[in-house]
Amino acid sequence: AAPAKLLEAAQQELKQAIPVTYEARFVQIAESEGQGAIADRAFNAARRQAALTSVPLNDIDARWDPANPNILTLALAGGALVEYKVTKRSFEAPSSSTFGTSEYSRVADAGSAGLISGVPLIMAQRQQVRYKWDSTPLQVDRIDALELEQMFDPTATGFADLAGATPVFTTKARLTLTRIS
Repeated sequence: AAPAKLLEAAQQELKQAIPVTYEARFVQIAESEGQGAIADRAFNAARRQAALTSVPLNDIDARWDPANPNILTLALAGGALVEYKVTKRSFEAPSSSTFGTSEYSRVADAGSAGLISGVPLIMAQRQQVRYKWDSTPLQVDRIDALELEQMFDPTATGFADLAGATPVFTTKARLTLTRIS
């Protein structure tokens, strides 16, 4: 069964009558790795969490290092600690107007359900995002995306490959990224 707190958060997201708006940013990749940018996971996760849960941003501590981009830790008010560790990542080579990404993560949740001293709840997450933009202007000011996020109970597969596994729950979101002038 899905953890109650995660289901409540998903249900709250569905109840939103207006789009949830939050700031997101990207950091430039080091020149040795080529040109491009990656999402600033700490900045983005903290702002998304605050926007979805109405928790003040000051009550969320997000830790992430671009030099080790696979681990994101969120410390929430009340002592909850959630760690996301990307275990598999893939992306399409971008075309002139689209690209997609896919990530699998191990999620260790210690305390979100109110059990601060309990054993962390271990889940698996898959997030797929498909981005699209108009490539005709010289500068892209808007990117539209569809995001599919699925949470799995890895004990159902014996912590083995999730291929063919049934997600505990799935969320779908339409994202609009706009450049701030």
